[in-house]
Amino acid sequence: MSRKEIVSFLLLLVALISLLNATIFANVMPTHINFSQLGHQTITLSTSYICILYGLSTWLYHSNYRRPRRHMRWVQIAMLSILIVANIVTCYYFVDSISMRKVKESTDIESLLTPFERACKWISLVLSIVAVLLLFLSLVLVWLTAWRKEKERHIRLYQERKSVMKR
Repeated sequence: MSRKEIVSFLLLLVALISLLNATIFANVMPTHINFSQLGHQTITLSTSYICILYGLSTWLYHSNYRRPRRHMRWVQIAMLSILIVANIVTCYYFVDSISMRKVKESTDIESLLTPFERACKWISLVLSIVAVLLLFLSLVLVWLTAWRKEKERHIRLYQERKSVMKR
């Protein structure tokens, strides 16, 4: 299996995890009560959608030219970086909403959420962390591929210039 297919499978796995996370585990409280939950669901669904697009692009899009492939690698690196940062930020705010520091002072938190709801929130957080780690792994693989191809491109350009200078 090629590196491109490994990245595609990782992205499709992240899409599945994110979709599962947003639809089942991150939907505990009503949306109008917990806006950090809404932000978390929005980012995880966006991550799922983008990962499906980039994951399937291996088999749905192919170019025989080097330049579009190079541009797609750099766009994918930028998109994966944005997704990682967005997921980390929403994880932070989601943890803040799970801990309910502001509410702890005045209310008994145990009565607000059932044990199942608390477990769902923690499962959602763990799934988000797994998704971030898989996104990071795919970012590293794409970055290594882009770096290797750029290195080959510079060597090829150097050899072409060198052969032109000899003439």
